[in-house]
Amino acid sequence: MIGNFPRDMEITTPPIADSNSLALWLKEKPQNWASLIATRIALRVAPILRDTLCADEESRRAHIVLPSLIALAAVSTSSAQFDRSQDVRRAARTAARSATEAMAEFYSETQMNVIHSVEVVPEEHLYIHELEADRDSVSVAAHAVDAIVYAVQTTSELFDVVAGVASFDAVLDSVTSTANEAHCAVDGANGYKEFHSAVECDGEEEFELPHISKFWRAIQRDAAYLETGAQYANKAVTSENLSEYPLWPDGIPIWASRRWAEFKDAMPPEERWGKWINWYEACLLGKSSNCGLHIADITVAGKEWTKGPAITNAAIENLIEFDEHSNNGTTDAPKNPDYQVALSFAGEQRDYVEEVARHLEARSIAVFYDDFESAQLWGKDAAEEFHKVYSTHAKYVVMFISSDYDTKVWTRYERRAALSRMVKEEREYILPVRFDSTPLPGLLDTILYLEANKYSPAELAAEIANKIGIPTFDGKASDVPPPRMTSPLGEAKFDYSSYNGRYIIGSGVAEFETKWSKASNTSIHIYNDPTSIHGVAIDRDAYAIHEITKASSLDYTSRVQTPTTGQVVVLRNQNGLYAAVQILKIKDNTRGDNSDELHIRYAIQGNGTDSFEFFRESLEW
Repeated sequence: MIGNFPRDMEITTPPIADSNSLALWLKEKPQNWASLIATRIALRVAPILRDTLCADEESRRAHIVLPSLIALAAVSTSSAQFDRSQDVRRAARTAARSATEAMAEFYSETQMNVIHSVEVVPEEHLYIHELEADRDSVSVAAHAVDAIVYAVQTTSELFDVVAGVASFDAVLDSVTSTANEAHCAVDGANGYKEFHSAVECDGEEEFELPHISKFWRAIQRDAAYLETGAQYANKAVTSENLSEYPLWPDGIPIWASRRWAEFKDAMPPEERWGKWINWYEACLLGKSSNCGLHIADITVAGKEWTKGPAITNAAIENLIEFDEHSNNGTTDAPKNPDYQVALSFAGEQRDYVEEVARHLEARSIAVFYDDFESAQLWGKDAAEEFHKVYSTHAKYVVMFISSDYDTKVWTRYERRAALSRMVKEEREYILPVRFDSTPLPGLLDTILYLEANKYSPAELAAEIANKIGIPTFDGKASDVPPPRMTSPLGEAKFDYSSYNGRYIIGSGVAEFETKWSKASNTSIHIYNDPTSIHGVAIDRDAYAIHEITKASSLDYTSRVQTPTTGQVVVLRNQNGLYAAVQILKIKDNTRGDNSDELHIRYAIQGNGTDSFEFFRESLEW
């Protein structure tokens, strides 16, 4: 630890008053300091996210505020735990990219609102001034979001430097961009006074503004803490050290204090923003080590955030609740397990267990199910990773016992890891679910179990949720997993008014979660909203799936498409694979039919190409 420095600590570092002097100072310092400084800079402008909420607040909370906070917390955690942060860095990059894309879209929208309105009403009209204020607020917030994006980029590039695949100059460029964007955000939050002062000075460069000088003085003090701390400890300083000090050593500026108060007031209680608010206020006061967002929290947030604030924040709260429950005990369990429950099973029972896993995921429960983690496990030592999961990284292990489970090598390995934890802690850790009466070595006959044939997957998921303390009806009924067909081609009929219009085709990397809504009995709406879908398009020249020969050339820029009976919709998923869906028949219960039913024919091109000619013979029945 560095030690507690007084607020009036003497600053001996060279003057840091702009991004160039900051980069010059960092050039000769430990490389990880660049990430620490960039993260602190971005944290200071977080209250300016309030400026995004001038209109369409629900959408902006979901698409700008939430991913921006996830990116900020992730980059903070990444700096703090350099060796355990691959998933966190991925969450930071994904969230930051999404936030900046949404920010650009909203700014363009507000700018066009002004332009179009000026054409129909006088420029001096109050309505025009309101639209201009909206646009200007979004412009200021855009600088804050960009500062967060560049802070994420700084940390990401620093890992590349450590890996020997990038130059430190790229890191310095990102720090410079972070500082410049944050400088503009602070100035914009104060009415762009620096710009006006420059004009009033007739080109004179010497002028000082309190909000700007206070911003750079805070950065200067971070530099002083790092240097003095390194001398004191005789070693490199980490973010845990720096996080002991408030973001604004000379007091929180009025603009930041006011915006943060407005930010908290603008967050609806039902969306459960409490954890984010507590975390940021701890950062402001230099107490984030006592109120951090842990790797498990950020990993869950990174996976869940596209479902909206309510579901994402509920998932984090669920983790916090069982973290606190575990930490109050006397066991040697990890303080922040990555999973609330891990599923151990034989492949013969996969269909049943997968449905259980999907129902748990729909309840925002952190579940380890191997197919959900395929990308994370890729390239790792399976024996080592599975041992970590089943012996330390879960609160409970649900063990699906059968004759197949008893004979498999991998399930034996998982069982031994779980048993070692259970024996050590002397508490209920393994939750047995039996498909038959096969005795399991090491598991006492007196341990109570559930019988799989007495529970549907949904019912068993509810029992598991109750066991870990999640109310049976937590979340929304529409969160339940939609029906699916896993085969790469086929026909399906389903009620498009159920399951919130969702239906899944394919599996694994070739999974496509489709989402539909009513249009008529000859047309229907399809959306790109589900997480797995990158875009949707209609091939208007194709009247059969095999006639699609260049799916990549179609127009995917609209969120919704409205195909008619006989037309073919093409979906591209987040893995770059394509699926073609032909509309065969639409039933509409408002136009004489007894139900809302969609009949489709589909094919999934799983080999990475964009041509469906191969399916000519398969689909001609």
